Amino acid sequence: MVLPESIQKARLLNLSLLVGLFLLFVLASTAWAVDPHTLISQYGHTAWRIQDGFLSNPGAIAQTMDGYIWIGVLGGLVRFDGVKFTPWAAPNGQSLAGSGISYLLAGRDGSLWIGTYGGLSRLKDGKLFNYTTTPNSPGINNIIEDHAGTIWVTRYRVNDGKGSLCQVEADKLRCYGEKDGNPGKYAIGLAEDTAGNIWFGCKMLCRWAPNSSSFYFADQLKNPAGDNGVTNVAAGPSGSVWASFGGIGPKQGVQYYSEGKWVSYVVPGFDGATFASGTLYLDRNHSLWVGTQSQGLYRIHDGVADHYGRANGLSGDNVGYIYEDKEGNLWVTTDRGVDMFRDLPVVTFATTEGLIGSEVHSVLALSNGSVWVGNVGAVNIIRAGSVSAIAAGHGLPGQNVEVIFQDHSGQIWLGIDNTIVTYKLGRFSAIKNSDVRHSRGASWDC
Repeated sequence: MVLPESIQKARLLNLSLLVGLFLLFVLASTAWAVDPHTLISQYGHTAWRIQDGFLSNPGAIAQTMDGYIWIGVLGGLVRFDGVKFTPWAAPNGQSLAGSGISYLLAGRDGSLWIGTYGGLSRLKDGKLFNYTTTPNSPGINNIIEDHAGTIWVTRYRVNDGKGSLCQVEADKLRCYGEKDGNPGKYAIGLAEDTAGNIWFGCKMLCRWAPNSSSFYFADQLKNPAGDNGVTNVAAGPSGSVWASFGGIGPKQGVQYYSEGKWVSYVVPGFDGATFASGTLYLDRNHSLWVGTQSQGLYRIHDGVADHYGRANGLSGDNVGYIYEDKEGNLWVTTDRGVDMFRDLPVVTFATTEGLIGSEVHSVLALSNGSVWVGNVGAVNIIRAGSVSAIAAGHGLPGQNVEVIFQDHSGQIWLGIDNTIVTYKLGRFSAIKNSDVRHSRGASWDC
């Protein structure tokens, strides 16, 4: 078959774009958060697995102002400088408020707040201070810093006669209990919404503010379904709130609050009622990350979910903590290790991302912003990061797509097997005469 000169030139140009690679799609990387329009499988991914001896039972994670990553592990804390993990020892023979690290928060003033099974500690400028109320102080479940810089904590095993929700005031904790509008005998999870309300799990879900409180899922008090009720909460813009539960089924899993009502959180690729979750995290791009207890990691952005589990490379399917560092990298701790995801300047599309066929012959960027990829068995169409295809036997008039070209009128020309065809308005037309200007062809609907 003799191809027209214009198509021969296009073929040479397309092949030069491949440069021996499977398929690389160059995008401008964001420096402050992982790109929500990129699939998780397309991020750079590094995993430190327990089986390789890097860490022992990793849990809570945070990054302090000096850039160090801190991870709570079995027996204490480790500090990561980007190369190695170094165990941390308390200064001057001191010890943390309790054994076991339950939560970490890097404060805006450079402090590292450390929640333990026996109280709250603060590390700043090499000095350690413990906030304890009894010899066996309540455990700390979660820590946040609100919009005004106040540190809040939720507590469990409350044995000091004080409440389960506390704020730090200088060198002591001011706690809020039932007389202050907090009915929770313990508190789990913690978030502040855009109006300054504090949300936390209290078997039910509690919303608390001075002189104002509301409670949701009160049936959890009567029918706990064998779990601890609300396990975590995340608050987003425009008053949206998500709550996770340790069980699955109606009013369990991941619930969503919007416009005054709660519903199971369901989007394409994610049904909140079917996942037991203990971890919710809202990143700077307003993507919701859901850590499940047995199904790995989900990210929901613009109403669409993406999944990444152990089968894809995640260290484990039981996700414990999720954290976004200052550079926009996303950290995840699991039952089997620690994972870090980062943006790449070059994004790869492969069969994992939905590409049909593994032998790419041609690539063409169209005037409408989509990218067409020709290979054996299909024309793949990439638009806004998602992949669709016109496959052999399902609209493609042939098997081997060798070359793709778009002329000034917007019509697309393809070399498929031993035939030249055009594509316009959803139809393929075969060219029967080498003189393209006067040819007439048969058509296939696509």
